[in-house]
Amino acid sequence: MTEAIILDVCDIFHQVAVEKAVKNAIDDTIRDGNERAVTVCKDGRTYSETGDTNRISGKILEKLYNSCNKEVILGFHTHPHNTGYPSINDIIENTSFKPEHDCVWGKEDNKIRCYKAKGKVAEIGEKKEEVYDEWVKLYKKYESSTGAKQEKYAQQIKEIKYKYEDLEIKQHDLIRREYNGREYPNITVTCSKPFIGRYIDIYEPNCPLDNILPKLKVIEKR
Repeated sequence: MTEAIILDVCDIFHQVAVEKAVKNAIDDTIRDGNERAVTVCKDGRTYSETGDTNRISGKILEKLYNSCNKEVILGFHTHPHNTGYPSINDIIENTSFKPEHDCVWGKEDNKIRCYKAKGKVAEIGEKKEEVYDEWVKLYKKYESSTGAKQEKYAQQIKEIKYKYEDLEIKQHDLIRREYNGREYPNITVTCSKPFIGRYIDIYEPNCPLDNILPKLKVIEKR
């Protein structure tokens, strides 16, 4: 059996088609202020989608990942109003979609950083997938039944939903600890400082990205 080759993130960014797709996503984000997402499949295909000013929805991401048969070597998106650090939602989605590399560009600091959930956060992500699969099976049974049997499945579906939501809250709380213990009003705010690293790895591509990054004047904050 041939061992899978995992490309370095720089090798991926420097592929002509990927470089063009990522650059276009950034340039279009600067132009209209909307988030953009790019996925690169293991077979080299690239797909792009536009979100709104705040985020790329899970539905859009699911569409992109399904286009690659869920075999993605690079997931990339833009932050039109924040830094190049992942938000809590970004990290939670990383545990669901699991690309080989997940990266984000932020207009505020004009940087690309990549990230990967690990430890308990990743473990909860795996558990969520199991719970979701269980929900899908139950829903199929619910649809094909009637009367008392259908009511029984409806109750089980409700319990599964609570279980999933509880896991998501636990995931959110663990990630929030990496935001230097600060409280946020919602889970879409992007952090502007590095994380502690118990639950998330953050790394910058160790290569020049001059052909991708725009010429923006970035004001350093104190």
